[in-house]
Amino acid sequence: MSGSSSSNLHPLAILVVDDDVDTATSLAELLSIHGHAVRTAFGGLDALQQMATSAPDVVLLDICMPGLDGCEVARIIRGECAAGAKRPFLIALTGYGGEGTPASVKSLFDLYLVKSVEPGVLVGVLERIRRLHSPPLRLADAEDSPEDPPDPPGGATADSDRQCFTQVRDFLKPGARLTYSAFPPG
Repeated sequence: MSGSSSSNLHPLAILVVDDDVDTATSLAELLSIHGHAVRTAFGGLDALQQMATSAPDVVLLDICMPGLDGCEVARIIRGECAAGAKRPFLIALTGYGGEGTPASVKSLFDLYLVKSVEPGVLVGVLERIRRLHSPPLRLADAEDSPEDPPDPPGGATADSDRQCFTQVRDFLKPGARLTYSAFPPG
C-alpha cells in the first residue's frame, strides 16, 4: 500500500498457486500493487519446487488442480513444517466451499476462502498477517494511516471490522481455523 504507514511494514512473501494462469497472474499483480513480494506457481509440483528454494510467508492455494491438488500440497507443506521447515500461513482460495466442504479439507488450511473473494477482503486479511510478521513499531514512529480511517459510529464497516478482528483473535488460539465465504449462507 504505497505511500501509507504500510510502507513501514515488511512486504509479505506470497506464493499464489493456481492452474488458471490468468487468475494467478492477476491476483499476483493485485497483491504486488499492495506492497507484497509475490511469486506464482501454476500447479502443485511447481509450488513445491518454488518453496524448496525460498519459503514464503503466505501461500494462496487453489484446491482443484490437475496433478498434485491443493490439499496434497497443503499436506506436504505441513509435513515439511513438522520436520522443522518454516511454516507459511496457508490460505485456500477455491471455487469449492460452503457447507458441503469436509472439515478434513478445511483443517489443512489456516484460512479457507471461497471464490470469488472480494479483493478488499483478501487485501485486508493479508495486511493483518503482514502486521503480525512485522517487527514491532515504536509508538513515536507510528502515524495515522489514511487507508485505515476510524470506523463510522455504528456503521457496517465497524461491524465487519469487529467481526474480522474477533475471527483473527479466535484464530490465534491454538487449533483454531477460520472460514470465510463471499456467499452469504442461506
